[in-house]
Amino acid sequence: MAEKPWADLTPDENLARRIDRWRTSDLPFASPEAEADYNARVDRLTTAIRLGKPDRVPIRLMLGVWPAVRAGMTAAVSRMRGALRARER
Repeated sequence: MAEKPWADLTPDENLARRIDRWRTSDLPFASPEAEADYNARVDRLTTAIRLGKPDRVPIRLMLGVWPAVRAGMTAAVSRMRGALRARER
């Protein structure tokens, strides 16, 4: 059965699919401990998103284009800002 497009998902379905993608990542882990740490972070973030009480407060930085600006990548920043403006229209 084909998956529903993102645009057709309810907010709950969207969140469930996003969390499932975090949990079933195809990333290779350096060790079982690294995989366990990753899963603990996913659990922590999921608990906070669902307004539960996580064991620690997760922090997620929304850096945007700052790293590119800091590295002097003005062309990349201009393209990204142009894409964002086009998306807003």
